[in-house]
Parts: sequence; C-alpha cells; structure tokens
Amino acid sequence: MKDSSVIQVCVASDHLMSEIETWVSGWQGVELISAPLGKAVEQAHLVVFDWQTYAQSPLVAKLKASQCPWIVLSEAPTTEQELQVLAEGGADYLRAPFDSAVSRLRLHLHLNRKQAFDRLASLSVTDPLTGLYNRRKFDEEVVQCWKQSQRDKTPCSMVLVDVDYFKGFNDHYGHLEGDRCLQHIASVLAECGARPRDIVARIGGEEFALLLPATPLQGAQRVAERILKRLSRLDIPHEASPFGMVTVSLGLSEALPEGAYTEQWQRSADEALYRAKHNGRNQLVSVQMTQSAALQFAQ
Repeated sequence: MKDSSVIQVCVASDHLMSEIETWVSGWQGVELISAPLGKAVEQAHLVVFDWQTYAQSPLVAKLKASQCPWIVLSEAPTTEQELQVLAEGGADYLRAPFDSAVSRLRLHLHLNRKQAFDRLASLSVTDPLTGLYNRRKFDEEVVQCWKQSQRDKTPCSMVLVDVDYFKGFNDHYGHLEGDRCLQHIASVLAECGARPRDIVARIGGEEFALLLPATPLQGAQRVAERILKRLSRLDIPHEASPFGMVTVSLGLSEALPEGAYTEQWQRSADEALYRAKHNGRNQLVSVQMTQSAALQFAQ
C-alpha cells in the first residue's frame, strides 16, 4: 500500500496485542495505535477488537455510523459471536489459533478496501481542475457550518469570489491559459483559507467560495483582504481587463445562526458580491446578516 494507514487496536490482552504487533512488523506506512475502551482515534482506517472488548465497547455504536471498518479477534471463537459481529456490520471475524500470514493478509485487504473507498469519496467532492472542494461538498458544508455555529453560538462567515472579466480572459488568451489562471487563484484561496475547519471550494466556472466557521466579520475581512493582496502580487496579465491584470470581486456575509436560514445566508453573500461587481470590481463588500435581515431575505 502506498498510502499511510492507522490501525486502532482495542484489546484487553497484552499477549494478543503483542501478536497483532508481529502481524504488522516491518509493514511500511502502517501505524498501530493502542486505544482505551471507548476512545476513538479520528484518523483510524481500521479498528481491531478482541471479543471481550467488543462486547462492552461504546465505540462500536460510533463505528456503525462511520465509514471505518472493524474486525474482531476471538481466542474462544463461537458461531454465535461471528454471526453477531457480521450482523452488526463488522468487516471480519478472526478465529484462534491465529495464523500470522493469514491474519496479516486480512488486515492488508481491509486497509486496501478502506483506502480505495476514501479515494473514491475524495474524488466525489473534489473539483478536478483546481483540487479544491466542489459545489456538492460546499453545499453540504454550509449546512454543517451553520449547525455547528448554532450549537457553539458563534458567528460564521462566507466569502464568495468571482473572477473579474474572465470571459474576456478566455477569449484573449485561450481556455488552456484560463484553466491555469483558475489554478493560480485556487492556490491563493487555499493558502488564505488554511485553517483545518475552513472550506474552500470552486462552485462554478470562475466562482469560488470560502466558509469560515467561528469567524466574525472582522476576521473574515482580513482573510478576504489577504486574498486581494496576494492575487495582486501574482500580477497575472489580463489585457482584456481595465485593471491590466487578473482581479476578483468578493462578497462577504457574516451570520450568527439562530434559525434554518442557510439559503438566506448564501443569498446575502451573493448580494454583497453583486454590489462589489456593480461598484467597479476588484474589491470586497461585506454585510452582517442579522435575524431580521434573514427574515427580509426569506420574504
């Protein structure tokens, strides 16, 4: 396997832990983590239980709602145990006495399947040209960002970005250069929206968006202004633009979520973007969406 993998081991027996360690000994790119009974390791690609731990671990309920496979090892195997594990969604059930070669191969197969699944899942939410998230992922994350901000009672901000005079750029330089231009812009956006919870997406042809959780207006404005400065430093020539170089217009909307108004939040950011373009482009327009503003948008 080329990709690195994490195997989380939840077993009560030191002897069994040692045996598992021999299965993965010398296995490049695989990290073994021994975790307490109910502690989930978020980056785990495979969880290994012994039967005793599996029967009482609260982690099992969390795994059922995730995409992480798990297997159970039993030193006193029974058909009833195996039926229960498989019926509950377990990927495999290994019976003692364990053969090291066979056990290693089974771990290898399950990790390969998980990596293949993760790659497909990544492709389904990634824009192939820029490597940013796509519109589908953005729409999902808008809802999640809103819900999280409701729970935390913190403001969240959205920045919509539109490349100015991009049709003229394509007409003048050709679509291949247009693609390269979008890739440069995507790199700038990714650098500016670099926190772990930030979401940067390409949501249309020359349209991008940033979701900035737990970020008030002033913080989001600093991010947007950094985008304008860094893009200006790139100084990408654009003879079909009155600015002589590639620029963007940005619409920023900050909201303190109090209801189910994600659509209105996006509409307020879009309205801010429209005002930025109407006012001459190559600039940022910011708005704060209060509850009363959200109700006005809904009407």
